[in-house]
Amino acid sequence: MSSNTGWERNYAQYPYDLYEAGDFLLFPMDGIEGRRAMRERVLAVPEGSGGVAFPFGKLETQGTVAVVSAVVGTRGIVVPWDGRARAARAYEPRTDGGVATLEVDGTRFVDRETGSVWTVGGMAVEGERAGERLVAIADGFVAFWFAWAGFQPETGIWIA
Repeated sequence: MSSNTGWERNYAQYPYDLYEAGDFLLFPMDGIEGRRAMRERVLAVPEGSGGVAFPFGKLETQGTVAVVSAVVGTRGIVVPWDGRARAARAYEPRTDGGVATLEVDGTRFVDRETGSVWTVGGMAVEGERAGERLVAIADGFVAFWFAWAGFQPETGIWIA
């Protein structure tokens, strides 16, 4: 691919810094103002008309690398957080091969059962379980707070 498009634009620079920094919206969002910054990213895990939002700002307070556990509806989930990549994902705490209890060891995600090393993307990359994948919460996704709360007005917010 070429950045020679005929347009004067720096394609190596992230274009949305100002958008993400602001809290203004083009329309009112009654009931969600003040709960979180409007454009804060959240890991959203739906459940009925609610579910749970895992705000990136709250995940950051857990450290550069963290693993948090929660219950959403009746599902037990685990959320690995990598602040270096600003990435989080929701999983069941298991693979097809059995339970995987994730913990942080320095800057790595490891499972308590075998000490295998996992990525935030849910793949074991070292150890006995290399090649296994955590069972992803298929309907979990990253969104801006205002967008998530607009569609899931009864959402809970995960609190550390």
